[in-house]
Amino acid sequence: MVSEALEAADQLAAKHIGITVINCHTIKPLDTETLLACIKKSKVVVTAEEAQVNGGLGDAVASLVAELAPRPMARIAVNDRFGQSGKARELLEEYGLTSRHITEAVTKLLNKL
Repeated sequence: MVSEALEAADQLAAKHIGITVINCHTIKPLDTETLLACIKKSKVVVTAEEAQVNGGLGDAVASLVAELAPRPMARIAVNDRFGQSGKARELLEEYGLTSRHITEAVTKLLNKL
């Protein structure tokens, strides 16, 4: 998802919206220091992962946001669906895991501010 997030960053930069992309390669241990430093500088938070929406990175970050740095948040993840076989690009689109979906989530949250 890092490549999708970086592509979303480029798309948003073209709209004069700056984002920070963090590669959270582990959930345990979670790099709370880095995450909190970035979250506190941000208006909104969006996580993106190729995993189920419940119990993953999004939940871990949501806990940090709720407890230590409240702000609007969205989670891009597989939403209670079983896996399928197919080409990677098609599956990312099918499950809503593309740069377009990340860009839309960021834009939607910012429009609510």
